[in-house]
Amino acid sequence: MTVEEGWTLVRNDAGDPATILKIGSDITEKKAAQEEIRRLAYYDTLTGLPNRRLLLDRLEQLRLRCARSGRSGALMFIDMDDFKSLNDQHGHDMGDAFLRCAATRLRACVRAEDTVARLGGDEFVVLLDNLDEVPERAAQQARAVGASIVDAFREPVDLGAHAHRSTASIGAVLVRDAGISVNELLRQADGAMYQAKRTRNALCMASEPDDAMELQSGELAGLAGRAELALWLAPGAGAAGRITGAVAEMRWQHPRHGLLAPDDFMPLAERCGHHAGLVDWLLLSACRCLSDWQADPARAHLELALPLGARQLRADGFAERIQQALLDAGAMPQGLTLVLKGGALELDAIADRLARLRAAGVRIAIAPGDGALATIERLRLVEVDEVQISLRQLPGLGCGSFDHAIVKLLLELGRTLGLRIVATELETEHQQRALVELGCASFLGPLFGPAVPAEQFSAAWRSWNLTQ
Repeated sequence: MTVEEGWTLVRNDAGDPATILKIGSDITEKKAAQEEIRRLAYYDTLTGLPNRRLLLDRLEQLRLRCARSGRSGALMFIDMDDFKSLNDQHGHDMGDAFLRCAATRLRACVRAEDTVARLGGDEFVVLLDNLDEVPERAAQQARAVGASIVDAFREPVDLGAHAHRSTASIGAVLVRDAGISVNELLRQADGAMYQAKRTRNALCMASEPDDAMELQSGELAGLAGRAELALWLAPGAGAAGRITGAVAEMRWQHPRHGLLAPDDFMPLAERCGHHAGLVDWLLLSACRCLSDWQADPARAHLELALPLGARQLRADGFAERIQQALLDAGAMPQGLTLVLKGGALELDAIADRLARLRAAGVRIAIAPGDGALATIERLRLVEVDEVQISLRQLPGLGCGSFDHAIVKLLLELGRTLGLRIVATELETEHQQRALVELGCASFLGPLFGPAVPAEQFSAAWRSWNLTQ
């Protein structure tokens, strides 16, 4: 019980002070009502985290505090990938349960003085206080927290009847200058988050575009020989949902800008003439990974796909470089699939080298990305083993829909020509069930988990297959 006390002077009939009366009032319900009003005004009712109103106030205080002390803070904008698919498939109650679990995991990744807030939907914000005075070290501290958040969502979230696999895409910006407004900080972090979503399950630090380009162009020379590059693997699966292989991807752990996907630096590398060394690094790294798999009876059946652009395929001696990479790594070519990306591949110009690679045992796949008719046209130009179709271009798989008919046509074409048809960018179990009913047996996409560093893939593969 909460008691509010007051004192009242009591006078006699003559008006002189006679006594002092102490009055106590039970204000428990009043205080509870005030606290509830405050909670509704400043906290998210679903997760109990600070809401947008309280977050903006704390961000403003952090901004001013950093300007006075000279120390840094950080603002991290976090989006939970694939949350919409959870809501669509299992309902909002399951989605709400996931958000509560996500809030718990995020709180476990930060210190007591830091703030975890929910903006709404599946968007969360973390404020890091009292980071280093030196911006580079502060950025490293922020990236370390980002890495712990990414790791926190590697394991599925247990929702009782369903275990949901999600990843966190994180955009971050350092808080240092009081001259940068709260809205501008949020804008920068939000923009960095959308850049991180191109990679998924990663953190991207916001930076000025010109500065980022200058740093990359200056550091690309010799990058293939430095430890900043890493091989990442994105899992692929069969009709039963068991992992059957992976797609090899390159990542650059930039000293200041965090984890970068190839789209962030390969276009610049091509303009600067540094792309050949990076592609050779990817070739050899992928072949070494494949060799490790083939040496282990439990993993020898796994296949590794290597996406390549038109420029790499047209380079002189590229077929020989692939064969040399396989030889240097001690890998058998039968486990390697080269995926030809893009719509303007000029397949007729490289048909001979592709035929030599197929004769050596390397599988060839095409992922045109510009529609079913273009895919069929390309099959007239070159012999391939596999065709990849993007579900983002064919989102409507309902029976009787145009997209449904296109997928059915491609699968029938694949059966006629002896081709494997792979559905890529698969996000939901509903999509997978619809495709399996049509006869599709090979899949790639975030449904089977995020891309992970190559050294972590075996554990992720075992974990996923044990749950199937």
